[in-house]
Amino acid sequence: MEFHIKTHGVKPDLDAINDALVAIDPMAVADIDPGGARLRVAVELGSPELLALLTRAGYPVDWRQLEQVPSVCCGACGG
Repeated sequence: MEFHIKTHGVKPDLDAINDALVAIDPMAVADIDPGGARLRVAVELGSPELLALLTRAGYPVDWRQLEQVPSVCCGACGG
């Protein structure tokens, strides 16, 4: 699943978030879009689980900030 989270100007700690993500899903990744307005997360979790994980990682967000986006995975890597 891929998610975009509106940051509302609050910079997330990407190291803490990526550490928490990889502990659950070794292929997961989070980054910030070039404009800094969105945290982008690719992980095999649903919305409620991702929100809980972000809170545990020190970046609590409201569900209204979260947008699930269509997958861009072509399946070629088998992941």
